Amino acid sequence: MPEDRNRDYEYLLNIFGDNKIQNRFSFLYQKALYYIDNKNASDYIVINKSILREVILDYFADIERLKNFHNIEKANSIKIASYLAYWIVKKKPLQLIKEPEPKIYQEKLKNINEHFAFYIILCVMYNISENSCVNKKEWSNFVKHLIYHFTYRILTPQSIEVALLALNITPVYPRLINKE
Repeated sequence: MPEDRNRDYEYLLNIFGDNKIQNRFSFLYQKALYYIDNKNASDYIVINKSILREVILDYFADIERLKNFHNIEKANSIKIASYLAYWIVKKKPLQLIKEPEPKIYQEKLKNINEHFAFYIILCVMYNISENSCVNKKEWSNFVKHLIYHFTYRILTPQSIEVALLALNITPVYPRLINKE
């Protein structure tokens, strides 16, 4: 069955080339290794390479359909980030291999794929090496709500894309603060 699935995606090699697909796989794999290490979670989490391959193949299949439908040559970074995040959340390539203590699970490992998907959004869209977040309080609030959306709401690449597009706008009107 997996061989049949890969054969179904052979057309992607003709469109994007083996090098581009392999580079995207390597990018995600390296970012996942870094993310797991940064979370000190390597005793509990592994990267399932087969699932990560599916993430990449489904991502490229969607991007190809999107390019054909909208008659565009290249996908922008928001679309790339949205579709990668969507497939990471849907397929869950980071896998728990050992039962952690409840505190470690709650603080580090719960929703690991959702958090990893957000990390990939950052890596695709921003220069995160500069660590120069302008408004950390608003950003933290956005991250919290986006992870909640990833975890508990109906998720589509388009819903992620709209949220990411909103990051690029400056409010045109002063904000009302209404609380009930």
